[in-house]
Amino acid sequence: VCSAPCYPYGVVDPVRDIGQIAAKHKLLLHVDACMGGFMLPFLEELGYPVPGFDFRIKGVTSISLDAHKYGYSPKGVSIILYKNRKLRRNQFFVHADWPGGIFASTTFMGTKSGGPLAGCWAVMNHLGRDGYRTIARQVMKTTEVIKEGIEMHESLHIIGSPDMSVVAFTSDHGDIFNIGDALTSRGWHLDRLQFPDALHLTVTQLNIGKEEAFLKDLDEIMENRPSLNREQRATKNSVKVVRALTKILPGAVVEKVARKAGTLIDSGESDSKAPQAALYGLSASLRNRKNVSTLVKNLLDGMYR
Repeated sequence: VCSAPCYPYGVVDPVRDIGQIAAKHKLLLHVDACMGGFMLPFLEELGYPVPGFDFRIKGVTSISLDAHKYGYSPKGVSIILYKNRKLRRNQFFVHADWPGGIFASTTFMGTKSGGPLAGCWAVMNHLGRDGYRTIARQVMKTTEVIKEGIEMHESLHIIGSPDMSVVAFTSDHGDIFNIGDALTSRGWHLDRLQFPDALHLTVTQLNIGKEEAFLKDLDEIMENRPSLNREQRATKNSVKVVRALTKILPGAVVEKVARKAGTLIDSGESDSKAPQAALYGLSASLRNRKNVSTLVKNLLDGMYR
C-alpha cells in the first residue's frame, strides 16, 4: 500500500519503486489517493512536478480516491478503481440461493442513499476539468503563500517537502500545540499531529483569500512570546499533575475522573473550550498507548452521553 499523498505531511510515497517490487513478486499494490485523487492529476496538467502514482506506474493494481475532499462533493461517494475487470470482480458479492431472491452487492454497504451520488455527479459536471484545474491553481498559490509565511518564523518549520496542498509544521520550542490553541481561539481550526508534534493544514477552495488573515494572526501569536510561554508552562504543569495522580490513585478512581473529563469536553456548544495542548501533551507523555486509547474512549463516551 502507498499513499498519494500521505495525510500527515502531503508527501507522495515512492510508488514507482514499490511498484517494481510488487510486479517482481506478483503482488497487488493499492494506492491510497483519497487526498490527492482529485488534486494531483490537475496539478500535473498545470505543470507541477507530481510524482507518478496512478495506473501508468507498473505494478499499481488499485487506487482509492475521495470525491468529498478535493472533488468538493458530498460525503458518501468514495471511489475505488481497479487495473482491470478481473480484479474488480473479486469485490462483488452474489448470493444466488437466498429465499428472498438473488442478492448482489458491489460494496460492504448494501443499502445506501443515492443523494450523495447525484450530488457528486452534479458537482463534477458543473466544475468540469477546467473548473478543477482553476481551483487547483488557486489552492496551490494560497498554499505557497501560507508556507512562506510560516517559514518566515525561525522557530517554525514545514515537515518534509509537500507535493500538494497538505502541509504540516512544527516548532523548535515545543509549544506547537499551544500555538494551535491560540489559533483556535481566533477561529482557525487546525488538526493536531503526533510523532512528531505538529499542526496540520488541508488547504482547499474555502481557504482561498484567507491566507493573509491567517498569517497575520499567526504573526501576532508568535510575537506574544510571554503569553505562549505561560500557556506552555500551564500545559506542562497539567500533564505533570495528571501523570502523578495516575501513579498514586487507584485505577478505578482514574477511570472515573477520565470519564468525568469526557462529559466536560463537549457540553453541546458549537466549539469545545478544552485546550488541545494539554490533551496531546498527556497523550505524548504516556508510554502505554493502551492508556491513551482508554482516555480517548472515555472522551468519546462523554460526547455521546
